Amino acid sequence: MIDYAGTLKAVNAEIRQGRKIMEQLSTEKQPAYPFVEYTVTSPYLNPKTYKMGDGIREEVEMVISYTWFSKSTFEAMSLAQTSATLIKAQGTRQRLYDLGIVIVDVMGFGNRDTF
Repeated sequence: MIDYAGTLKAVNAEIRQGRKIMEQLSTEKQPAYPFVEYTVTSPYLNPKTYKMGDGIREEVEMVISYTWFSKSTFEAMSLAQTSATLIKAQGTRQRLYDLGIVIVDVMGFGNRDTF
């Protein structure tokens, strides 16, 4: 069984930057700016199954999307860039690897403002 909650907790802890982080579409009250929301857009990609004695072990990829909210577009972009930098850092990757989590890729980001 995949520990989605544990994986999200570990990854979120690395990008929190002292800010409130919450699940997207949550019923929680919106916190003060700036804050970040996450959603798992793809929870089960490229599954690989390995037989281990009488059991199996499964490795899967998942995609987590983060959205920073701020009153300033530049602050939101800066926080997003800092998050990307933090998750790419060797120390972060090692801490997550020690928990059985491997960062496969960190993709680009952009402004998601609406008119």
